Amino acid sequence: MEINGTVVQSEHHRRSPEGRWYTQAQASELFRAAGYRDIRLFRGFTHEPAREQDRLYCLLGQRPAPS
Repeated sequence: MEINGTVVQSEHHRRSPEGRWYTQAQASELFRAAGYRDIRLFRGFTHEPAREQDRLYCLLGQRPAPS
């Protein structure tokens, strides 16, 4: 905040964690809503299928070619 050009108060806001977090079901639904099919979830950064309790996962899907 400034008064007559002098800073009298400042604040620093930080969001932690800085990324977004979705459940596997939410992420899958977002992909489906965007038109992706054959959606697969993988555990972490591996090629192993994700388990329900995995918080770190990768999601891959195939989007149909435009008509």
